[in-house]
Order: sequence, then structure tokens, then C-alpha cells
Amino acid sequence: MSYSDFVNKELILFSVADNQRSIPSVVDGLKPSQRKVLFACFKRKLKKEIKVAQLAGYVSEHAAYHHGEMSLTGTIVGMAQEWVGANQVALLRPDGNFGDRHGTTAASPRYVFTRASEKAKELFRADDDAVLNLLEDEGQVIEPDFFVPILPMLLVNGVAGIATGLSTNVYTHGVVAVAERCLLLAERGLDAALPPLHPSFPGFTGATEVVDDGAVVCTAAVRVDGKSLHVTDLPPGMATYAVIERLQARDDVREVLNRSLDDAVDALLSSTCAGDADNASRLVAGSPARRRRGRLTRPTALGSSRGASTFETPRVAVLGSVRGAVATTSWSRRPGCVFLTRVRTTRRAGSGSRLDAPASRKFR
Repeated sequence: MSYSDFVNKELILFSVADNQRSIPSVVDGLKPSQRKVLFACFKRKLKKEIKVAQLAGYVSEHAAYHHGEMSLTGTIVGMAQEWVGANQVALLRPDGNFGDRHGTTAASPRYVFTRASEKAKELFRADDDAVLNLLEDEGQVIEPDFFVPILPMLLVNGVAGIATGLSTNVYTHGVVAVAERCLLLAERGLDAALPPLHPSFPGFTGATEVVDDGAVVCTAAVRVDGKSLHVTDLPPGMATYAVIERLQARDDVREVLNRSLDDAVDALLSSTCAGDADNASRLVAGSPARRRRGRLTRPTALGSSRGASTFETPRVAVLGSVRGAVATTSWSRRPGCVFLTRVRTTRRAGSGSRLDAPASRKFR
């Protein structure tokens, strides 16, 4: 087989299927695997919780899922997660260890239970089933091509996906704010002017700022007391354990005490830096940030990303560990890339003040 035939006859089939599986529908905000899970829950009329492994088997049988139950159990677990940075409205109800925002992985699907949540039944009304276009797979009736929820779930829960030549990264938005704009459209028509809608992360206690281009900058909540740094919240999507592990590897961090429980971030850091502006400048010094094109991946506190790196910012963590100095990082996002645009260090008198360090994330 020639290269041309391979690309145009074989690879193109994979690319089309990859895009279909990775990019959600705008109508219901679900990927095909998530839609199959929800369809199976409604079909089985789950009133009692069952094991995640059992539900995965039921989905494979009644919704023609052909890609392995390990991937499917991960989808089910993700649909039940509900913490800062995860689903605003979880469509499945978790019972057991489904992971947390700190980086703890979920327990084995044999030991955790779930069922469709009451909110899912309210959002996806059974009255609309008559208008759904059910698909077929080898003569078996399976899930519809899309559901019709009463709210645009793509905005409510957000979604991230990387396909072939395409990618998407939609952050969560407030349920009330989305509902208000839907009512305005219903009252005034589809051409009505609506107020801006910005990403929202209920439960996040750090600073949130809407910048000129409409993006939202979320900054970690940190309190400085001498050479001690008390971190009480991290931007959504940053795993606490991963951040602490990277901070422990720094020479200027003497000790890290992690007291985080449940969904609350609580970490105490001890710095070896002297409290003057010169040391603050040295902390933010180093190689300049380099812009790299590539897919959008989740940044960590050190400015590096998991998987394919999209930006590098050496030595920008723990910017608030120097007494009396505030270091602010600014992120900028363009189609296909994320990069650090500015690191600014300023002098602030006194200690114990609220700081916008050590890391920030920018959300559209």
C-alpha cells in the first residue's frame, strides 16, 4: 500500500472516528461515550446504586460501546466527579472514592457505586424522548445522536478534548448565569444582546479577575508570614499533590506541610529566602519564557504542562515566599498555544498580607 492510499483510505477513517469521539455535541455537551452512559442509566431506570464495573458492562451491552471497559469506567468516574474545577452539575451520583482535586485517583470500579443523579433527570427530561433520533448499531437501537437538555450543558460543565486536527477546551460557567441568558433569549429572541458570560468556579476562594480580552484569571490564595507561605487554594485544575511535589524539589523551600482534606487546600511552606527585593528578583529570574505551539494542556504551578509542553517558565513557583514581595504572573492564550506573557515583581511593605501567588491560570 502506498503512502497516499494509507493516508486517504485508512488514516482518514481513524481521524474521522477520533474527531467524533473526542469533540462533544454543542446541543447536549456530551461526547459519544458519555451519551452512551447516560442513555444506559435512563434505559435501566437506575434507582439503586450499582457498581461502576457493572454499569460499564451494561453500557457495553445495551449501547454498543466497542472500545474497552477500562476507558468506559474512566468516563463514568469523570461524570460523577463534582469539586472545584470538575463538573458543576454531576450527571452521576458518586458513592465511594471517585478521586479528589488534590490528585487522588479513584478506587477500582469494582468497589465504587453510582447511579443517575436527580439533577440529570431534571435536565434531561423524559418528555423529550419522543423527539430524539435514536441511532442503530448492527440492528440494535442505541443512544440518540444527541439529547436535548433544558440548559446548554456544554457551558455548565465544560469539556476538554483533543482530536485529529481539532481540539476543544470549554471551562465551566455558572448554572444561574447560563439559565438567565437562556430566559433572555426565549423572551427577546435569538438576536437579543446578552451580557458577557465568563467562566465560573463555585467554591474557589482565590482571586478571580476578568481581563480586557474577556478571559478570567484565577490566582492562588496565599498568605505570607515572614518566611512561611500558607496556601489555602489553588486555581481550578491544579492538583495539590503535584504542586507540592514540585515545590519540595526546590532548593529555596525548606519544608512543606500538607494539611489538605476533602476538597479544601491547606498547605504550609517554609522558605529559606531572605526577605528582600533582590532575592525576589532572583526567584523570578532565569531563562525567559519560550512560546511553543502545540495542543492546550493543563499547566502546573511551575509553569510546565503535562504531556506535550506548551510553555516553560523556570523558577516561577513560590513567588510569594519572599517577605514583602509580590510576584504576579500573567498568562495569555491564543488558538493552539498558551504562553507566559509577563512576570512582574513589586515591593509591598509589611507581612501577613494577601498575595496573588504562587500561580495563576487564565480561563476563557
